[in-house]
Amino acid sequence: MPFSKAPNPSFHSCRIRINRDLPEKQRLILKCVSYILQRGIYSEAHQFVRIKSTDFPINNSGLLTRCGALSSALEQKLIYIDNTYLNGSFSKGYRVLPKGREAVMRNSVPVFSSNKIEAEETDFCPHPFFNDDLEIERMYPELLRQLELSSLYDQPPECPLEAWRLFSAFRQMKSGGYRLVVDNQQRVYCPLTNMRKESRRFLSFTCGGPPLAEVDISYSNPVMMIKAGFVDRWEKREWGDLILSGRFYEELALPGASRKQSKQRINSIFNGGGFSSKGGREPSKTRKLLTERFPKTIGNLSKSVGCSLMLEESQIMNEIVCRLNRGLGIKAIRLHDAVLCDPKDVGVVVSLFEEAKLPTKHQSAALKTLS
Repeated sequence: MPFSKAPNPSFHSCRIRINRDLPEKQRLILKCVSYILQRGIYSEAHQFVRIKSTDFPINNSGLLTRCGALSSALEQKLIYIDNTYLNGSFSKGYRVLPKGREAVMRNSVPVFSSNKIEAEETDFCPHPFFNDDLEIERMYPELLRQLELSSLYDQPPECPLEAWRLFSAFRQMKSGGYRLVVDNQQRVYCPLTNMRKESRRFLSFTCGGPPLAEVDISYSNPVMMIKAGFVDRWEKREWGDLILSGRFYEELALPGASRKQSKQRINSIFNGGGFSSKGGREPSKTRKLLTERFPKTIGNLSKSVGCSLMLEESQIMNEIVCRLNRGLGIKAIRLHDAVLCDPKDVGVVVSLFEEAKLPTKHQSAALKTLS
């Protein structure tokens, strides 16, 4: 096998070791920062990771306490602390700053140890508002256990954090030892959702086989605006034409803005944003541009629209994945607005997207309307 001589997550675990040649105090500080990075793998750049100070795995050698290490990391601008926590309700939130991430990556190495995977029970955490468990939720453990390393895997990523992420997620999926969470919008969170796209290419449904293919919704949020009924009927045709022609983010971008920047700004408007950052209600330039083009649609948006779009997306995508697995016997996993499957099954997945009037980059010109 191409990866037989390299550390293999099926037989090896991975941990991040901070350089032992560093001064003991600085090593303990970076150990704290590294732990926050590992706990915040899903969205470390945007959300606070809530950890009790006593949970940090640091041996007190007498030089520095856990609180002292966190205070020093804050002083060195390696982390940021959310001081709005409520005593007795939830712990402080920690966020690693770019300087902290760079310091950990520069002063650490991945360490691999022989460690056989042991089967565990998955901890299901369905949302209490749902009367019944979602069928898709029950599919996940068995599907994730069937994932193997693809033909693209020959050695672990060089980045210590990325190596740890890949090994940890893979071993959790194979063992079943993870917490599976369903949120208010029926999105399912598991180790696979914590993996970066660069690491997902190392996954396949067959050992040493082709990497998983990804079929995702093109212009997902604008599409869901139509599906959920938030686009005014008199503006729906132009809105849909921009999506189907692949020009929605591009044509509604500000001069000089990239597609990525335009996408971020427009999607923030769907979540009730798009106003001045000074605390006022002055519309941003992007919001003004959208309002000029679609006054009735943008003028009626509220902050709750973003949640409604995710729920609409979940109801459509969950049904597609259930049909693939239960009805057609095709292994497929939902990843928010995308479906991961074997490359040979892409055609079937795309056909179900077309049936649901969902545009994808794989689509033929057959899709003429979104409703």
